[in-house]
This record gives sequence, structure tokens and C-alpha cells, in this order.
Amino acid sequence: MTSNIKMLLGIRLMNNLDKSSIIIKNIPVMKKLIEILNAIKLLNAAKIVFLRTLIEG
Repeated sequence: MTSNIKMLLGIRLMNNLDKSSIIIKNIPVMKKLIEILNAIKLLNAAKIVFLRTLIEG
């Protein structure tokens, strides 16, 4: 029983490793994702500043 669970966990780990290696190979895609995430962060920061000025103003 426990050996089966270990085997399943091992398979899961291997699948995750495969996925991460695919992501590493697609560096341009990663750069795009990072750009998008940074843009979202900037938008959220701008929203907070805008709301603060509305409340304080």
C-alpha cells in the first residue's frame, strides 16, 4: 500500500519536473508572463493611489 503511494508521488514529482523544464525552455513566454504580472501589479498600485486620493481629497 505505502509503496503504491510513494510510486504515485514519484510520478507526480516527475510530471511537475517535466512541466517546469518545458517552462524553462520557453524563456520568451516566461518573460511575457513576468511583464504581464508586473503590469497587473502596477495597475493595482495605481488603483490604490487613486482611491486614496479620492478618499483624502
